[in-house]
Formats: sequence, C-alpha cells, structure tokens
Amino acid sequence: MRVMHRSARATTPSLTFRSMRGLHLVTGVSCVVIGIGLLVGEAAALAYPHSSWAGGGNSTWDYIWGAGVGLVFVWVGIRMVRVGVHISSGKITTRGYLRTRTVSASEIRAITLQPHDNGEGRLRWIPRVELISGKSFWIYSFDCGPESKPPKPEKAAAIEEVCALLGVGADDVGKLRSRQPGGAVAE
Repeated sequence: MRVMHRSARATTPSLTFRSMRGLHLVTGVSCVVIGIGLLVGEAAALAYPHSSWAGGGNSTWDYIWGAGVGLVFVWVGIRMVRVGVHISSGKITTRGYLRTRTVSASEIRAITLQPHDNGEGRLRWIPRVELISGKSFWIYSFDCGPESKPPKPEKAAAIEEVCALLGVGADDVGKLRSRQPGGAVAE
C-alpha cells in the first residue's frame, strides 16, 4: 500500500500510497500491450498494404482510427499503473484514472472520510479533501469499503498518515473525521 522513494534534492522522503496495486498493474500493463499491438499492427498494415496485416482494403481513416484506439489504450494503461496518492515537499498529488491534481498542504482545510456514491448507487467510504477556497475533491483510490460497514482500518490509517505528513489535522477543523450514518461525526 505504501511505497517510499528517496529524492536526492529533498531531505524528507516522498511517499506514494497505492490501493489495489495488483489489479491496476495487471490491467495497466495489459492495456499498454494491447495499445502497442494495435499501433504496431497499424504501422505494419500501412507499410505493407497488401500483407495480411492490412486486412484487405483499409482506408486512411481506418488507419487513423486504429492508431487513435491504440494510443488511447496506451494512455489508459499508463494512467492505471500510476493511480495513487503521492506526498512530496508539502504537496499532495492524487492520480486517478482520468485526472491528476496537485495541491499544496497549505491549501487544505481538512481531509474527511465520508460516504460517497460510487456511481453504482452504493455508498462507499471515500476521503474528501476540503480546500480553504471552499472547493473539494474525492480521493477515489483510497476507497475504504462499503458504507454499511466501518471503514477498513488499514486504509483509514494510511489516510491518517497522509494527514500527518501534510500537517493537516493539527486542530479540530483539520482532523480526519469519519461521518457515521445519521450525520454523527466520529474522531
């Protein structure tokens, strides 16, 4: 779940927290291999239009679409391998499936563990980063289990470690909180 990297420039280590690493790694590498296969196939078909790679009568748009799909597979594969939360130099970088965010620790008001709909109509415990500006975002890669059960202790501990590394949680406003069903807040 936690990977430590040492930087030659910084005296403090940078930490990377990853969840479901095996799934993301296998899926990401598979996507990259499929994408590279599509790109090589398209290049071979373009270089030798009468070969079996060409599939008989592909147009220029077929090659463009094939290369585009191959590039999308490679991009998705790289994103899958990099999913996680990275802490370094007083900043938190969350890498999700489609988006990467970097926020300075001084911009964070609180990190709370709240029930959130995962898009399938089921509530899950997911950390929410609340910024001083009033904006907030969810860290989906720290899914702590279904809302019907208590949050997974090892994931909650990792979130508390992130808070400690960032210096978030020094006062009552910034502490990691779990909102219990019914609105009660446990600290």
